Amino acid sequence: MTELTRTLPASWYCNEPLYKMERRAVFLKSWYLLGPVTRFQKVGEHADYEIAQQPIYAVRLSGETLNPVAEELKVFHAKTVYLDGEQSLKVPAHIADPKKPDDGLFLYFFPNCTLNVYGGGMSSFRVCPTADPQVTRMEFDYYHLAEGEKFEEYFKFVRQVAMEDFELCEKAQDNLAKGVYHEGILNPEKENGVSYYQQRVFQMVCEQHAADRASKQNGESVSKDQVTPSLVQMEA
Repeated sequence: MTELTRTLPASWYCNEPLYKMERRAVFLKSWYLLGPVTRFQKVGEHADYEIAQQPIYAVRLSGETLNPVAEELKVFHAKTVYLDGEQSLKVPAHIADPKKPDDGLFLYFFPNCTLNVYGGGMSSFRVCPTADPQVTRMEFDYYHLAEGEKFEEYFKFVRQVAMEDFELCEKAQDNLAKGVYHEGILNPEKENGVSYYQQRVFQMVCEQHAADRASKQNGESVSKDQVTPSLVQMEA
């Protein structure tokens, strides 16, 4: 029998030193999908973001067309993915029912963003960790070709789905904090995306831990939020 993939330990969602290492290992080294270029239709238009306590500022500096190209935008303090509707990106994709293309298309951008096309519209959300490892901020954007009643109908539907997930996440986090749940088993067919995500996070955190330990042994300065070797080994 093939060995089943287990989830990350519950403590990874509650432990502050581990979060700080995860922040440096994953969030400060990743690319982010901030949003559509249609947000910057005029020179000078800008937007502020914050991901993992890292402020991000995007602004349009030049150009005369309605939708700017990459050279006309400037983003400070972050790696970003530029999307103009024509660029092709290799990202994990899932269609709810391959025999029904209109059933839904779900794209995931590691480590914290999704694009979901279903219900007649498109939505995206960013998962932004806060300084408290038990609190996460969700940022949603909704798009639809229609306005008025059609958009409101779509918005009501997708918000209902989001709020149902919100309640489930709150209950799960409460169980994690209370020690009710330690770790579980992932379905190799239905949860292979979750398995990949958690294994990737685990790998990046271990690599960061090894780099920090090597720096310390060489007498180099390391971040104050470095976790101890025993903690990573134990939690892994």
